[in-house]
Amino acid sequence: MLFLKARAAEAVDTLSEREFLVARLLAGGLTHKEVATQLHRSPETIRTQIKAIFNKLDINNVALLGTLLAVRE
Repeated sequence: MLFLKARAAEAVDTLSEREFLVARLLAGGLTHKEVATQLHRSPETIRTQIKAIFNKLDINNVALLGTLLAVRE
């Protein structure tokens, strides 16, 4: 019999796959315009997704993203 221990749910788990991708790219140092270009989306779409990410994670800057994303990866 195999038992797995699950970690407690974190705020980062509420991000959609696309939001998580955008957050990872931002945490990696890309600007919202660079993220938009890479994902073939408009900068305004990415800006809206960033606002949603910040709201879901209850943060207000990109510097905090890295540590929060590490939990999910």
